[in-house]
Amino acid sequence: MATDSLPIALTLYRCGTLSFTQAATRAGQSPETFARVLDRFGVPYRGEQTDQSTFSEPTA
Repeated sequence: MATDSLPIALTLYRCGTLSFTQAATRAGQSPETFARVLDRFGVPYRGEQTDQSTFSEPTA
């Protein structure tokens, strides 16, 4: 993986493009290590987001 993968993963996570797990994987870090990186760079942990792209009909 490229040496700039961590800054890219941080940026994409901060913008909401990647989930925590996706960003950690992209950065080549374990979730525990990536959580420490977030803390070190002052990026708040948002938890895993559920997929909101699924459309569901409202019930009556």
